[in-house]
Amino acid sequence: MCPVQSLPLTKAAQGWSCPPVTTFTLSGKPSCFAVYNTELKRHIAFSDYLRNHQDYRKKYEKIKKEAARKFPHDIDSYIKYKSSIIDEILEKKLTL
Repeated sequence: MCPVQSLPLTKAAQGWSCPPVTTFTLSGKPSCFAVYNTELKRHIAFSDYLRNHQDYRKKYEKIKKEAARKFPHDIDSYIKYKSSIIDEILEKKLTL
């Protein structure tokens, strides 16, 4: 389960608590997320790194395609297969 907590903007406008937030579109729907959320920060750091490093972007793409071929109906194995490259990229990004 993803630890990112989100509330649709319409709910936030109705008085739901959503302390320091950033807003953006997720799956075509406006959303708000707590900016202190560690998982969201990791996700953004990962995306930023791939955007700026073509070599790792291609490596990650290759591994994702392999994982999808090997585990088309097993999301846990798919995620586990990708985890080492994700950890490697995050380690590079977070130590820069």
